[in-house]
Amino acid sequence: MKATKILTKKRPERKLITSLKKRGGRNSSGRITIRHRGGGAKRYYRVIDFGQGKINIPAKVIALEYDPNRTSFIALLEYQDKDRKYVIAPNGLKIGEEVIIAEKADLKTGNRMRLKNVSSGTEIFNIELEPDRGGKMIRGAGTSAQVLAQEGVYTHLKMPSGEVRKVRGECYATIGSVSYPEWRYVKLGKAGSSRHRGRRPAVRGVAMAQADEVVDIGVIQDGKGDVLIVSENGFGKRTDLSQYRKQKRGGAGIKAMQVTAKTGPLVGGHILIGKEEELIVVSIKGQVIRTPLSTIPKRARTTQGVRLMKLVPGDKIASFVIL
Repeated sequence: MKATKILTKKRPERKLITSLKKRGGRNSSGRITIRHRGGGAKRYYRVIDFGQGKINIPAKVIALEYDPNRTSFIALLEYQDKDRKYVIAPNGLKIGEEVIIAEKADLKTGNRMRLKNVSSGTEIFNIELEPDRGGKMIRGAGTSAQVLAQEGVYTHLKMPSGEVRKVRGECYATIGSVSYPEWRYVKLGKAGSSRHRGRRPAVRGVAMAQADEVVDIGVIQDGKGDVLIVSENGFGKRTDLSQYRKQKRGGAGIKAMQVTAKTGPLVGGHILIGKEEELIVVSIKGQVIRTPLSTIPKRARTTQGVRLMKLVPGDKIASFVIL
């Protein structure tokens, strides 16, 4: 059975939603801070009660709903005073069940209590970092922390990463784990589904081996010039651009240098268009060499190049600049 089968087919609670402004990955200055964001379906923000401050008032689960703004499901609680609140739904919570927020309560899924009253080995989520300031940790789908031990005024918690943290025992947490653990296995299936979620497409520039990485890029203006390559152990060379054939996007690329233990990994490359005159190379130990580009010979793509800088043992090239 699909995990979404348990959800209530109803519109969100009108008093608990607010408009959500889209920013398209831009900050308050209009600069792009997150790439490939924008568009998507219109959403409303569901106001979640992370603090759950209605102490000692039983609440009944009247709906389990999908929230497009988070990975987990949310539960609509109705308290005995008829007040309604959205909370993060724990895994296994069912419509019609009752939960309560109290200093000390039964170790039942959905109940919320202070950490000092939670027994060791219990799974918890939506954990406060400061007493009565609202849950800040463990809110993503399928996540939970585990209570390890009580030590004075602190409670030891084991995070999903394996890290052990000390949190004040006066802080509140909810019993159980966050709903919808299947979220990580969901496959969207088509590009339109990502668009619907406000994710713009990203394309691959070059196919690389697992141990490989991009160290530099350059833009070719008129198809003339040289490619300067510099390696960690002080080797480098110039290669005519004509030796680099044009390729389609997403290919595996062609070899720009014979990388060996002698040369070390590449530091970077630069497109020379003929107006540059000098090269400055800096090592990690603070050594600098300034040399004319005309003294660097041209070599074929698949060669190791020549020594640009003599390094002492343990030193490596950190960066280089073209003047």
